Amino acid sequence: MRLCSVAVDQRHDRGENPRDTGTERATFKYFVDDLSETDVKRALSEEELFGLFGLQKLSGRSSGIASPKVNGQMSLDALSPEAFEKLVGSLYEKMGYNIKITPRSRDGGVDVYALRDSDAGRQRLAIQCKHYPGRPVDVAIAREMVGVLSVQPDVTKGVIVTTGSFTSGCADLSSKHRIELVDRTRLLGLFIRYGISIN
Repeated sequence: MRLCSVAVDQRHDRGENPRDTGTERATFKYFVDDLSETDVKRALSEEELFGLFGLQKLSGRSSGIASPKVNGQMSLDALSPEAFEKLVGSLYEKMGYNIKITPRSRDGGVDVYALRDSDAGRQRLAIQCKHYPGRPVDVAIAREMVGVLSVQPDVTKGVIVTTGSFTSGCADLSSKHRIELVDRTRLLGLFIRYGISIN
């Protein structure tokens, strides 16, 4: 794939040994290896694909892709917060959950409830969606989710999903509670894995 060669070029330009990229190879294999180049291009822009590996596309290499549309699809950043919540709800439906999107006002810190019964028991997730493409989710949002978990004992896990990243304070607090964090990289990987298109 042409994208792979650009990633290798970029690593080489930074003086990194290609044999030291085991983590990136594992990530690539997990998220992308089973897809054809056409599937990847339809699901992700080159910028989003490079983001899976913490890379930026080298300047001077044209992708031929204009923003905010990617091959006829809206980019993730161009979605409204409401559309992002619906997209996250669709993802969890594909993951086997029954979902309920809460009303926009007075949602109590939860945008989507997801329920799934399995052999391991009933899972009820409280999901908070943060459409923050240019900034990280801070610890205040994790504190809100801790509050949700304390007043809703039937919720087995809180999930915070973002189009951006998380501060270290947010990650630290979440690790001490039943809170799962889904950042942009993981979210894009889940979209590929479950066949969710951004449109």
